[in-house]
Amino acid sequence: MTINTSSINLIEWQTTSTIHVSWSNPTLGRYEAQTWRAGLARMSGVCVLTGALIYKGDAVFRPLLRTRTDPANAHEMILMKMLTQQAQIVVP
Repeated sequence: MTINTSSINLIEWQTTSTIHVSWSNPTLGRYEAQTWRAGLARMSGVCVLTGALIYKGDAVFRPLLRTRTDPANAHEMILMKMLTQQAQIVVP
């Protein structure tokens, strides 16, 4: 069993389909104001925000891939239903 040691400190809504996320992991690094886009889960996984199970096809947010090299957190997902649209969500 793999334990997810990633943490999210801040989520800001940008549009109805994008959010900025401040994400960190002690071994993979840190991203401040990284853009995550809404989409469907391509595979099952775990919500990095809540630990809830994610199934293939669930509505999720995941890091936007802009370059040839995927970010270290390209596999991370947040279940869309776990977020309510607010101007800013600060995660303790």
